[in-house]
Order: sequence, then C-alpha cells, then structure tokens
Amino acid sequence: MSIYTQNEDEVFDSLKTFVVDESTLEPLLPQLSSGPKLFGEHNGMYGKKHNPSTLKLISTANTGKVIVKDRHGNTLSTTKEDPRYISGELVGIAKGKISVKDSSGNKFLVDNDDPRFISGELVGVLKGCRYKQRVISRHKGAFLAKDKNGNMCRLTKNDPRYISGEYIHFRSKF
Repeated sequence: MSIYTQNEDEVFDSLKTFVVDESTLEPLLPQLSSGPKLFGEHNGMYGKKHNPSTLKLISTANTGKVIVKDRHGNTLSTTKEDPRYISGELVGIAKGKISVKDSSGNKFLVDNDDPRFISGELVGVLKGCRYKQRVISRHKGAFLAKDKNGNMCRLTKNDPRYISGEYIHFRSKF
C-alpha cells in the first residue's frame, strides 16, 4: 500500500509539458556542442600557464607556511612561527595517520588505530620493500681508456683492444 493518497493518473496529469523555443536554446548551443567538460575546465585558467611574475608571487606567499589541522580536524594554512603551531595546538595534517596499501596495491592514509591496519588487512606502504638493496653499477669492472687519437671509451681489462695495446688507460701516455 502506498503512502500517497493521490493515484498515479492524477500525478501524471498534473505534470506540465512545455515546448522549448529555439531562441532559448541558441545561447546554450556552443556549450552543448563542445561536449562534456573535463575536470577543471570551469576554471578560466584551465590549460593555461601562469606568467613568471604570478608564479613568483604565489611561491613567495606560501614560503614559510605549513598546512595544519586543529583538534576538530579543520585544516588551515599558517606560518611556522604561529604560537598555536609551536605550542602543539595545531598539528601537521598527517599526524596520527599511516600510509598503507591494500591487497590490490591501492595506497591511502588511515588512522594508526584503524582495525583493518591492526588486523593486517592493510599493510604499510613499504612492507616488502628492501631498503638496502645493493645497486650494481653498470660500470663495475670497467675503466676509461683512450686510443692514439684521444678517443675515449669504457673497457674491461679482458677486452682484446686493451690487451693488444690499441687502447690504454686514459691517464697513461702513449
């Protein structure tokens, strides 16, 4: 049983249909024909670059500023010398959060006491990464050598051109 007392015919009869005049649509046609707008296209600066003087002003305005949150979770930008920031009333926006990844590899921030993190469903972003991987140089075992014309190249001590004397160590003299 419906909570509405009117029957459907009365509701549909009350809906009005109207005819759209071409003169009302004419100003909208250029926008409609261009297709859907991409994210940010509503901004007049979309796809444009700031001129160098504007960039300098923007970077100067943000120098010495930090983005912080208060105890209610409201975020704001303040200077590093703000007494509330120094006293600890305002803290960094990532305080109490940890970067994690799920089983699909999606990375995001969660609270330190999130039950999914505690249970092991989410793991730290760096879990499984090896910090002290030994990087082997592509030049390992090779040295710089030069020929009689002064052309330089990198050779190993077993290279036939080095053994034959065609190339010598770059600090040696012919």
